[in-house]
Amino acid sequence: MGEVVYAKRYRHYCGRYVFEMEKQFEIALKETRMILLYTSNTHMLQDDGKSHDFTKRNEEQEDFLDAFERSRIENKFMFDVYNSFSETYHSRDYIAAKVIDWLQQKY
Repeated sequence: MGEVVYAKRYRHYCGRYVFEMEKQFEIALKETRMILLYTSNTHMLQDDGKSHDFTKRNEEQEDFLDAFERSRIENKFMFDVYNSFSETYHSRDYIAAKVIDWLQQKY
């Protein structure tokens, strides 16, 4: 999904070819699992110095969510790592448990 997001935004070409490739490999996609971990609170993110334009983190996140939804991969799981109740991130163990639980329920 990074190619879909970053090609358009920073590399000056269209990354939609990824979705065309998904069409060509439709049978393989049936065995593919895609997991997207994201945060609904991008204000808590810190710039690691590797971002192309950290001020665009909200727009980039929206692009990732859109690309995730547009993907032809059927077996996908999206999880918000931000706990809005406690206003912190979920622990690694909690996130891992959620992903494992999804995999076990699904397969």
